[in-house]
Amino acid sequence: MSEEGAFEFAKGNTNFLCRNGAAFAGGVFSNRKLCFTSTRRDLLERHLLALSRRSDCFWVKFGVKARDGMFLGRCFLTTDEAVGQVWTEYKRHPSLFCTVQDDDFTQRFRELSKTLGALWIDDDRRA
Repeated sequence: MSEEGAFEFAKGNTNFLCRNGAAFAGGVFSNRKLCFTSTRRDLLERHLLALSRRSDCFWVKFGVKARDGMFLGRCFLTTDEAVGQVWTEYKRHPSLFCTVQDDDFTQRFRELSKTLGALWIDDDRRA
């Protein structure tokens, strides 16, 4: 994946377009990541591109297919402090929704989420 280029598919996964951040070569990132949601893919892509150019950005990605009109994006920064600072900056953005996911916490549930992945029949009913 190029450092300077636009977004690319990574490792044959055509669900997400990805881009290495400026700090990718260092190989270190926080287990807390920024999760973005937007109804506008172009807006999400522009902001993730800008974030990828930060000196403390490890990696960014976004989903190419909307989920019920929402595009999902992720940003991995090198420190928890940086994650908190960027989250604060985006907390009140008018068109991007931003949350923090703690992978130290969610990792315990990854296998369970695969098992329950087909749980929802529609927006309101579970299988």
